[in-house]
Amino acid sequence: LLKRAPKGVDPFAPENPLVFATGVASGTPIPGSGRHAVGAKSPLTGAFGEADVGGFWSTELKRAGFDAVVITGASEKPVYLWIKDGEAEIRDAGDLWGKKTAEVQAAIGRSTATTRSASFSAGSPARTSSDSAASSATSTALPGGPALAR
Repeated sequence: LLKRAPKGVDPFAPENPLVFATGVASGTPIPGSGRHAVGAKSPLTGAFGEADVGGFWSTELKRAGFDAVVITGASEKPVYLWIKDGEAEIRDAGDLWGKKTAEVQAAIGRSTATTRSASFSAGSPARTSSDSAASSATSTALPGGPALAR
């Protein structure tokens, strides 16, 4: 983050990198290894902001061939990042905009015929640049998931 964020970047600017990084033990059978971090310049402090997240998302990201994902820029329309088998692709999400997480996972599962996936999504406060936005990391054994698939 410190290498990629321009000096003095506004926390809500498209140039502020959003970093998703797995732990060194992610994807292993070590207890407690299913952790990842999400970091960016914080709108609350103006300094580094980071969240430590548990679950299967980091394991699925590793299985998809990535240790980290760094997102910069902004799209003019709703999109999602699809990651599978070492490939990453930005896809249109216009038909998913405003839906609940479970609805988005199901819709993407149907459109991709995915049987197992993990997703990371942000709620409406993030879409409106709220300084109290939250996100959610989920996994499912059912079809669907906007971020990762096997």
